[in-house]
Amino acid sequence: GSTTTDVIPIRDGQPIALGSTDVSRLASRELVYTGVRRTPACAILGPMFAAEFFATSHDAHLILGTIAEDAADTDTADGRPATREKAHARLSRMLAGDPEVISTDGTRALSERMVQTQIAQIDDAVNRAVARLETREATLISSGSGEFLVDMLRREGTKPERVSLNAVLGPEVSACAPAYALAVLAGSRQN
Repeated sequence: GSTTTDVIPIRDGQPIALGSTDVSRLASRELVYTGVRRTPACAILGPMFAAEFFATSHDAHLILGTIAEDAADTDTADGRPATREKAHARLSRMLAGDPEVISTDGTRALSERMVQTQIAQIDDAVNRAVARLETREATLISSGSGEFLVDMLRREGTKPERVSLNAVLGPEVSACAPAYALAVLAGSRQN
């Protein structure tokens, strides 16, 4: 998603999550606070970089081209457009510089580091959930604005089958899959 990644193991059609609240889901790593838009870069990068809200994961994905530019989108760390040029400026500040001092190669390398860190966090959570299923045969059902990250997972062994709700239901419904699921459940109970 834009802010978090939820990992919910399901066995025989039933969720077998360890956590039932955000607190317990965070502790069990079924809730990972990393997303493709609003996660602060400093939260991903750690203490060796500027610990300010200068940039977000959205900037890294803009630089790498995994999210398209949108000059009309100003929901960014500095309120300037969601373009590669402005993302470069925001990410330059994470390196204690500015666009005149930090090269585009520098912010590209930083973006790659950020995304690889996100992938490692999500991969760890998925591996933990799959291990609880006690099988190597798992299907990943992905949804949300960041579902493309699932294709980047470095899962041990063979890559699991994947069902993309973006492909099945469309990007608008996929982006709000939990709400859609609740609506479907509510509708089925009224019948």
